[in-house]
Amino acid sequence: MLINLAIKHRRSYMTHTDTNPSTIGIDLGKNIFYMHALDAQENTLWTKAMRPQNAVILLETFKPCIIGIEASGGSHYWHRTFTSLGHAVRMITPQRAKAFREGQKNDKNDAEAIAHAVTNKQTRLVAPKSVRQQEVSSINAMRNLQIRQRTQLINHMRGTLNEYGISSPKGASFFENNIEELLQSESTKKRLPDEIAQGLLTQIMTLKSYRDNIKKFDKQIIVLSEEDECKRLKTIPGIGAVASTQLYGHGGKVTHYKTSHDFAASLGLVPRQYSTGGKQIYGSISKRGNVTLRANLIHGARSALSSANKKRKTGESSGSDLIDWGLQCYDRMGMNRASVAVANKMARISWKILKNPGEVFLPSMAQAA
Repeated sequence: MLINLAIKHRRSYMTHTDTNPSTIGIDLGKNIFYMHALDAQENTLWTKAMRPQNAVILLETFKPCIIGIEASGGSHYWHRTFTSLGHAVRMITPQRAKAFREGQKNDKNDAEAIAHAVTNKQTRLVAPKSVRQQEVSSINAMRNLQIRQRTQLINHMRGTLNEYGISSPKGASFFENNIEELLQSESTKKRLPDEIAQGLLTQIMTLKSYRDNIKKFDKQIIVLSEEDECKRLKTIPGIGAVASTQLYGHGGKVTHYKTSHDFAASLGLVPRQYSTGGKQIYGSISKRGNVTLRANLIHGARSALSSANKKRKTGESSGSDLIDWGLQCYDRMGMNRASVAVANKMARISWKILKNPGEVFLPSMAQAA
């Protein structure tokens, strides 16, 4: 019955030929998928729009072929779904598809561009994530959202108080711990209207809920960081529970990256290059990829360097060849550039640890030998 239904859908959607497609480009949407099919010579067979459930039924009837999709919302789920049907799924960034698009931007042209882009051998693919990696990434995203909303609310409350000539020292922790006392004091002095004070007290309850939620996510992330991959990543100086889980969630199948440099480049931790005429011109880091993860790696590197620099002043050793190298960079170029350089090294070491089961970071070459 299901096979007959699939054949019926296939006949209704294929317009020009019954030839099994070699490549299908799919522009994913919430309610409609635009599909563009090519034969082995990259000639167009058909282009149709259909609902996701009908697209799955149609793809079940085809022999294994190449399916191209963009890395967007829900793309990892559909990557796993199409792979389970026996197809070779290739995921690319929207920037890669843009280079192959003819005409104006619409779903139909995007599907055609994706189909041609995934057949090009030079097109870089996006590494798919497992369900577990998506879970870890989602937990970190929820925590980051709570932090952003807490910061937004604190800034709003500060601005409201400033309208009445009331200021408070910087720092989210100080504000959370002292805002109630400040409101009581200012209300007693009659500097703050009662209605505004009541409104701010209501916002304080929301602020406390954000703080409690962040603490819950922190505990959840600490538990996640004890899993094998994250635990091994934490052996790298400057990487803690948050950065290790973010690295694990971001990495996908790290074997997808040919070298550790490619993995660091996916995080935007390599110099932007604009070279011509045989002259190598390098600029600042490219800042591609996961903004939050890159920031956490840089902050972790800065923290490790600061701690090691304090030990160096007292004659203590950092205990790590990586940090010793970072201190040499610090002496030459300052803390900011040294932090980025160490973060780049941390990302490349993370790639090796994630790629090789059981591998951990060894602080010194002597221990490695």
